Formats: sequence, structure tokens, C-alpha cells
Amino acid sequence: MNIFRVLPNYAPTVSDINHAVAYLKTLPQLEFKVKHYFSPGIYQREIFMPAGSRVIGKVHATRHLNTIIKGRVTLWTIYGRQDLEGPCTFESMAGEQKCLLMHTDTIWMTTHPNPNNETSQEILENIFIRPQEQKQLFPELDSQLLLGDI
Repeated sequence: MNIFRVLPNYAPTVSDINHAVAYLKTLPQLEFKVKHYFSPGIYQREIFMPAGSRVIGKVHATRHLNTIIKGRVTLWTIYGRQDLEGPCTFESMAGEQKCLLMHTDTIWMTTHPNPNNETSQEILENIFIRPQEQKQLFPELDSQLLLGDI
């Protein structure tokens, strides 16, 4: 199953995403250029993703803001499909996993609250990323549609 097909009526489920994650892990992996920014109470992460990249993001444990600084992408989440072009900003909910197809070179930024002004990448990842094991606690999500009736 190719969740990156750009068809208006395609509706992958969370289970489809899990299969795509497993499949994409078998392919050569790209190392994306990442920059980290800190200000009192705020952590930002900027990622450069080249045109043609297909990305399945990690499941975030908290709500946060996303900003596409530049680029054009197709984004799928359990809330539907969006075709986005930067500059634009939107919010992601806790537990949401994003599937992305980059149509052009893209600069993507996430913004997270950081009340303890933490700078350790390992600690920040433990705060903001939901461990894979936790996904198994919610098997009912496997049937949740990613695109609905779009």
C-alpha cells in the first residue's frame, strides 16, 4: 500500500501508517539537516527536507506548533489530508503522527514549550516524543481513518 499516492479519495488508517513505517525503514535513510533554537521557555527545531522526500514523523506526546518556512508539501494525519505551502503555521495535537511528501525543498520548524529550559536532545526527545511501545496500548487507533471522506 502506498500512502503517498496523491489521490483525493485515498483514506489510509493508522495501521496503514504503521505498515509504511516498517516499509520505509527497509529503504536507504536520509539524514536531514536539523538546527535547534532555544529561548526562555521555548524550544524550536528546524528541519530541511529535500524535494521528493517521504517522511513519517514520530508520534509527539504534546500539542505543538509547526511552521513551514518554505516549501510545498502534502500532509496526511488522522484529521485528513492537507496540501500546504510555506510560509504557514498550524497546530499538531498530542498523539498525532504526520505523513509527508515534499514536493519542493522544504524548511519545517516545530515549536514546543520548554518551561525548564532543557537543552539536552535526549531529554527533549523523552519529553516530546511518545515511545513506540505506547502505541501498542491503543489498538483501537489502528482502524482510525487518516483521510476520512475527502
